[in-house]
Amino acid sequence: MDWFLIIIAIVGFILTVVVAVYLVALYCSEDDKNQAWLPKIIVVIGLALSAFTVLLLPFDVANRRDPTVMAGSTGGIDLAVMWQMVLGLIVAWVLLITPFATFYYEAWDPSQKSSFEQIKPALGYTFGWCFIFFLLFIILWFTVGYADLPFTGWSAPPANWDLRPSNSKFPLKPWESNCFCNGKEASYCVTSGFLKAQPEDAACYSEGGTLSIRVSAFVYMVGLLCAIGWLSFVVFGGAGLIALPMDLINDWRWRPVKLSRTEYETKKRALRVEVQTLLSEGKELEEKNATGKTGFFGGTKKKINKFKEAVTDIETRFETLESSMDVGRQVLVAYLKLPLGILGIVLSFAWILHIILYNLADTTPFLNNMFRGLDSFFPLFGTIAYTAFAMWMLWAAVKGCFKVGCNFGIIQIHPMKINATLMSSFLFNALLVLLTSVTVAQFCAMSFRDYAANTVVDSLFSTYVNHLRGIGYVMQYFQIILLIFAGLSFVYLLLKPCCCKKKNNDDD
Repeated sequence: MDWFLIIIAIVGFILTVVVAVYLVALYCSEDDKNQAWLPKIIVVIGLALSAFTVLLLPFDVANRRDPTVMAGSTGGIDLAVMWQMVLGLIVAWVLLITPFATFYYEAWDPSQKSSFEQIKPALGYTFGWCFIFFLLFIILWFTVGYADLPFTGWSAPPANWDLRPSNSKFPLKPWESNCFCNGKEASYCVTSGFLKAQPEDAACYSEGGTLSIRVSAFVYMVGLLCAIGWLSFVVFGGAGLIALPMDLINDWRWRPVKLSRTEYETKKRALRVEVQTLLSEGKELEEKNATGKTGFFGGTKKKINKFKEAVTDIETRFETLESSMDVGRQVLVAYLKLPLGILGIVLSFAWILHIILYNLADTTPFLNNMFRGLDSFFPLFGTIAYTAFAMWMLWAAVKGCFKVGCNFGIIQIHPMKINATLMSSFLFNALLVLLTSVTVAQFCAMSFRDYAANTVVDSLFSTYVNHLRGIGYVMQYFQIILLIFAGLSFVYLLLKPCCCKKKNNDDD
């Protein structure tokens, strides 16, 4: 047993929970202070579970290298049980706990007489969602719940074996001339159980194929969640890899500048005009929504989401304007974001290269070799780098969700603001991060399978989940779509700052 890893696990667990509690306390709206304790507890546990999923990846690698056990073993700590516990809780949180808490919170009415009026619709909606999911799961598991594992088997008799029939008149002898099997010189070749001296009669005795194994319900459940997560991860992950470092650098470029009283009043009047325009648009959308005129393909709903985006943007700009008289702390934060953004460019570029060179082309281990090289210099450096790449991908996926959702109005906006975030937004974001964390864990296990070989996560994801019938193809070829969205995001975000800058200049 490696006591150092146990101490690291305990400290990491405590720090993760403390950070989750701090985030909820920091962002929680004043309207939810000293109430809504059940959703808060659910959010804290959900955020902690998402972090545990990603942090278990490097911990699994470190456990594999436990010096007290035989080389190549899975380590001194039974991480199989730990992975089952974390993934099992995530399944429960994604399918049952978080949806119920969301419906329960949204069903609250100031005029209600008892909490049962919230519980009844929450249970109904949760049951409907779970019924659909588990029906799909049962059908797929019983029909295609197999992992198709490719293999190549090679067989050859030892040189001193006599494979001749007892009545054979041919002497046993090694090759007197060269025999080639698949272009490689061999000493013996086997054909129909006889050792032959004629190269033209020889053939390699090998067998390739696919071994189909029925996976457990738990493994298939994890694979199905990964597949569902991939449907959004290809969009949000690709966009986030580009948007995250660019936004960090833009926060430094557009850091607040202290304004004079005249400049402050001018900008405030301009915002007041925009607010009046938004009020008119809001009344028009409210009338259309009340009459049921949603337009083709839910056009009004999309406009409502865009309207919420515009309101959020106005609120952010107003808060920035109000704090423009004292910008010391904001400028400090902006300067801290600059080196983080530069580091982010390196991480995102390395991720994209690794996907192309290793995941798709399989020409070089790339980052796997880098992790191993760092470990050879100092054992923890490779693990730290692995953690950085995994956490960056999770952060990028969450960033991509807000970026894509806000710019195109395809999802309802749930902004995170200090002291102004409602529990409905917390629950939505916790559900998003939970679902994304499972996909990110599977993606990292697939991307760094050389470095993470002989670990529990390698056995779970790389051996079984990645080869699930049908689902495995989704995970493999969706990486191309992820790269396409990364390229489109790069072009879009290069053009958008120019438009924003022009708009700001016009306002001035």
